[in-house]
Amino acid sequence: MVINYARHRAAIERLYEGVCDIYGYTSSINPDNGENELEEVLLYVAQPCRLSYETQRNQAQQTNTGAIIDQQIKLFISPELVIPPGCKIIVTQNCMPATYKNSGQPAKYGSHQEISLELWEEYA
Repeated sequence: MVINYARHRAAIERLYEGVCDIYGYTSSINPDNGENELEEVLLYVAQPCRLSYETQRNQAQQTNTGAIIDQQIKLFISPELVIPPGCKIIVTQNCMPATYKNSGQPAKYGSHQEISLELWEEYA
């Protein structure tokens, strides 16, 4: 059986509501101190995408300040893009920008890729 990825991809891409800018890192020598430093570089601009949220309500943890609810965030995006782990991804969906980092290797399919995201707190 041959899967028609073009039709499947078109159906998925109709659901894309956002765009994202993806930043990676490159290593370079600082001429002032001679040390190897990471520099942020823009890899992709305004890529169509979609965020998906899944809340694990049964895994809420109670703390002194309130309950912590485990939320899984996934980015759906074109399968051709190469997005290494640890990138900073700024997603604007529903007119609301948010900054994330990807937490690992994407799940790649013929029609799209799914990338698990975490909220960006600061540079690691």
